[in-house]
Amino acid sequence: MDVQQQEEKIQKAVMLQESNTEVLESLKMFYGNVVENTGFPTKDENKHDISQFKEQLQEMINDSKLQINRAKLLLQIASNRKSLVSPHDMHAHVRKLKLA
Repeated sequence: MDVQQQEEKIQKAVMLQESNTEVLESLKMFYGNVVENTGFPTKDENKHDISQFKEQLQEMINDSKLQINRAKLLLQIASNRKSLVSPHDMHAHVRKLKLA
């Protein structure tokens, strides 16, 4: 598998991870609103559990954002290294090896 294919897979993974992060953030906001809603019948009984759930969601969001940043950094490193080795330079290097 070449570098380009790896980059495409990483880009897809970043997009999926960003989408998943948005879902987690929506869930956290939803459950925060449930506790604030005066019409929620068992909000006082479940307030602690919902608070713990929101904390767990925040931990997952933080982890997800960290993974996204790592993947983006990996893409940047690959891009920088690809630009160092242009196809023209590679062909010249191969020709030199053949002549030696």
